[in-house]
Amino acid sequence: MAGQYSIIVALGLTVFSSILILLRKIFWHPLSQFPGPILPATTSLYQFSKFWTHQEGQWYRQLHQKYGRRLPPWRFDSCQSNSIGPVVRCGPNHLSINEPEWIPIVYHRKADKTDFHQEFSCPTATFNRKDHVDHSAAKRRFSFVYSLNRIKLFEHTLDEQICKWMALLQEQARQDVLVDWERWARYFSFDAITAVSFGEPTGFLTAQGDVRGLVENMDKAMYRQKISFYPHLAWFARATALGRRIFVSRRTDTQGLGLFMAEIHNEVQKRLVSSDEKQSDPTSGQSTLDWWLTARNSTGESIPVHEIEDQLLMDMLAGPDSISLMTTNLVFLLAARPSILERAQREVDETFQTRDIFVTWPEYDECKSLPFLDACVREGLRFVASSFPRRRCSPEGSAFYLDGKFVPAGTSVSSSACEIGRHRKLYGDDADEFNPDRWLLATPEQLRLWGTLDVHWGFGVRKCLGKHIGSMVLYKALVQVNPSDLISSV
Repeated sequence: MAGQYSIIVALGLTVFSSILILLRKIFWHPLSQFPGPILPATTSLYQFSKFWTHQEGQWYRQLHQKYGRRLPPWRFDSCQSNSIGPVVRCGPNHLSINEPEWIPIVYHRKADKTDFHQEFSCPTATFNRKDHVDHSAAKRRFSFVYSLNRIKLFEHTLDEQICKWMALLQEQARQDVLVDWERWARYFSFDAITAVSFGEPTGFLTAQGDVRGLVENMDKAMYRQKISFYPHLAWFARATALGRRIFVSRRTDTQGLGLFMAEIHNEVQKRLVSSDEKQSDPTSGQSTLDWWLTARNSTGESIPVHEIEDQLLMDMLAGPDSISLMTTNLVFLLAARPSILERAQREVDETFQTRDIFVTWPEYDECKSLPFLDACVREGLRFVASSFPRRRCSPEGSAFYLDGKFVPAGTSVSSSACEIGRHRKLYGDDADEFNPDRWLLATPEQLRLWGTLDVHWGFGVRKCLGKHIGSMVLYKALVQVNPSDLISSV
């Protein structure tokens, strides 16, 4: 009897303690003063489910629309409001903001990243550096190859891949009513990134298929990688040997991300043999890999090879998917609006009517100078946010307030590009409409403000390093794409 009684008491204490923990998270937690739904305040699993199902950006927007200012979180039945809450609690230790003026405050140059999210297989990549000091040091080592002047040296290489892509689209459009745009966009994106990274494309477009199963294995790896983003599993993957074995890829793996890691390692080793010949001229290489291998700092030290491999892997993880998603979003936005598409095509035809753009490729600067095309690209990046909310830690050692309320140090704070990109305070009452003309009619002051608060590529010192590559591909691809292919693809 005594043993049974002890078990009952233990179970009772466990239940009672769990209830107290839940009540504290809801009512007595430092973030309880911020409005938001109850369930996400008790567990990060709910928020992770939104991330897993690709609903995170829209979910944040719905939260801000539903929860008004200064209402306690347990009064969610009476939180229906026409006002937009500038800050909501969307996790046990996470706040989401949608006030444009707060973007520079949250994303200041000394802001540290949170643990979400990190790619465990390339921990030293610039993107994965949590501490702002470490990030700044890594950025100094790697960012020079992403400058616009450097990326322009690859313009001819990108033109070759775009022309291959367009030719395949036209061939597919002649053969079938429906074109598998996503498939070809991904193959093109991988070839474009590998051409810049290694000096030559992997050859997906030439093979018209998945080379060595790399794309298939990348997709397989992404499922395992996304699972590891759940905070408790992230700690398990980062801090334990078993977690690293399960979630962290290795180049000896026969499937998944390990295949990319092995290819990158082998290519780096081959280049190391000839890199000494290029040390006297850092610009003599034909790829970002060549430049990194020949780079030296002020004391003559080179970039550690394992960091170069991590940076290349990060480019493979982020670059192709970002380019594919951005071009797909913009192409489908135009294809679904024939009048806008016709107007953009007419501008291209009138500008380049004296030359065959498939023989003499327009330069990036020429493409970007087309007013309406430029407006379409800007509007597309504003209208469809293809970037996830980037989380920052509230600072240590200084008082930090949002909406007049104290935010404890170490709190995760983020902004949704989906919400900021359609904020009516910035873009007016028609912010939910795709309207390229807003960029042509805007005042210089508006254009400066929109440029400052454009969070599609990130913000401030952590803005996406590959921005110029993505931008170049978008502009040049839109100039060369055939409208009939777009219409066939929808």
